[in-house]
Amino acid sequence: MQLEDVVSNGERVFIDVLFRDVFVEDIQHIGEQFIRIVFSGESLSNFVSPNFDDHVKLVFDEINGETIMRNYTPRYFSHINNRLTIDFEKHSGGVASNWACNTKLGDSLIVAGPRSSITTDNSYAHQILIGDNTALPAIARRIEESASIVKTHVYLLNGSTEYLNNHLTAKVDVFNFDSVHKLVIALQAQQTMMRDGLVWVAGEGSMIKIVRKCIKQIAQFNKYDQRFSVYWQKGEVAAHQELS
Repeated sequence: MQLEDVVSNGERVFIDVLFRDVFVEDIQHIGEQFIRIVFSGESLSNFVSPNFDDHVKLVFDEINGETIMRNYTPRYFSHINNRLTIDFEKHSGGVASNWACNTKLGDSLIVAGPRSSITTDNSYAHQILIGDNTALPAIARRIEESASIVKTHVYLLNGSTEYLNNHLTAKVDVFNFDSVHKLVIALQAQQTMMRDGLVWVAGEGSMIKIVRKCIKQIAQFNKYDQRFSVYWQKGEVAAHQELS
């Protein structure tokens, strides 16, 4: 399927997967928890990322020769100068996080994908975006691409709210919770919003399952308007799964 063939909201389009050699063009620190890496390279000339929650695989070579891949959200892409921006959360022990914390200008990396993309239009009256820090790049991208016309409610679990400081407008409300229990209670109190909109949830697996159960019980969204993605799982390595 070609990108130009996709017209329906919620439809998945498959993209030819290319492995691209890219180079570190710029390094920025976004608050205390995130590092922004801007990549460049001629291989990005035909890069595409149609939707806010697309993911690419970053390919790392370990010292022992083992190849390790991790999923990341394309935060920005500029076709004008072929610059791809990816934001890394800082956390101890992570291969990608350690690489981002220690990389230098000119360092190289391999980027693969996206393999597919699910279309999301901007015709919703409102949207509910839920996640932890790993979901923030996708949440911020969605806000940028839609919040001028879509009322947005963001529910974070132990989120770094400063990451969204530049996205706070009259159409964007951000709530941060220190437990899944409190987050679920907040959602249950907003049942009137649980219809005729988009609900998107991403983050740690156990949190996703609890929030998904809550939303399935109280919401009236059609299947194309509710998205649940496991970005990571406690005790597992490189977990990534989409739930229906």
